[in-house]
Amino acid sequence: MQGHSRHMCVTYFAWLHPQLPDILLLLLFNRDEVLDRPTRASHWWQDLPHILGGRDLQAGGTWMALSTTGRAAFLTNFRQLRYAGRQGAPSRGALPVNFVTGQAAPEEYLAGIDAQAYPGFNLMAADLQGRRMAYLCSKQGDQGPQLVSPGLHGVTNGVLEAHWPKASAVDEGRRRLQQLLDRGAFNGARCSPDSSGGCGGGSGRSAGADGGSASGSGDGSDCDLSPGAAGGEGSGGRGGGAAAVPWAELFQLLSDDRRLEEDPARLPDTGYGHEFEAAVSGIFVQPVDTQWGAFGTRSQTVVAVWADGRGELRERYIGEGGSWQEQQHCFEIPSLQADAKGAAAGKGGGGGDGDNDGSKKQQSVNATS
Repeated sequence: MQGHSRHMCVTYFAWLHPQLPDILLLLLFNRDEVLDRPTRASHWWQDLPHILGGRDLQAGGTWMALSTTGRAAFLTNFRQLRYAGRQGAPSRGALPVNFVTGQAAPEEYLAGIDAQAYPGFNLMAADLQGRRMAYLCSKQGDQGPQLVSPGLHGVTNGVLEAHWPKASAVDEGRRRLQQLLDRGAFNGARCSPDSSGGCGGGSGRSAGADGGSASGSGDGSDCDLSPGAAGGEGSGGRGGGAAAVPWAELFQLLSDDRRLEEDPARLPDTGYGHEFEAAVSGIFVQPVDTQWGAFGTRSQTVVAVWADGRGELRERYIGEGGSWQEQQHCFEIPSLQADAKGAAAGKGGGGGDGDNDGSKKQQSVNATS
């Protein structure tokens, strides 16, 4: 429906965090949307096979995309009071795609966007090899792109780190993520391959997102996934450093469905009504009826990219029939791997055990819960 901005999301990310020296980017993302909007969960795109991300099948774009070239971008809409978008405005979902398929530096790419041509948005763009991330809010006038400093950040449907009703979810999520960091939840043992060459039990099944065929060689078993593993108890992780990822606790964080604001005086007057605003004030939004259909959190994604060039994405999403499904994708970023091997060689550490031909490896698996 033109003239209304009802898409909501919340994301937390640790970027070059000093407490995570082995992880370049840790990203948590809840996507809130009308539940019957045509959408495909995260997958390797057939038309752009180096891109991993979900896809809005109505407008063709995405809210989050990663590339094996070492680029990442993610977007939330900017929640506006009774926003009246003009007819024919371009889709914001094209912005992450254009970045990860391009070569411009993050701040250069963001500076080139005609932000006023789009409905309001927040866009984060990262060059993982260059260790640079920049942020653009289309509603901050002439301020332009800003570099994102190392640390823990959160953004929803307002300005980065802003304090407003939905931002209570940002504050709560960052607080809980910081608690995990402080108590050493990411300091698990290095991933030790088992006899099958992988880092986890279970035979798994190799398949692409939504049941499609897997992209790439699929020759590593780190992505073996049994039902429940997306939010399962194992820490695991593909990175060569010491940092493990407490996947279960991160999905617990993303699944907190408490309403964080009930006071009508503190809720925004967006034209949707106080009950709706209270229902969407938390981290996870249970389905709520609207004039467009049921609205709520329809996917939860956690991504980790290690400094040695290995990455992993785990996701829970509402599939066909309304059931929650789980999937996992493992990938490698050759440019980061080459840098890590060069650094190790310079320290006399040798070249590691990865391939030297720069080819990418991917494996994807699905499970239904």
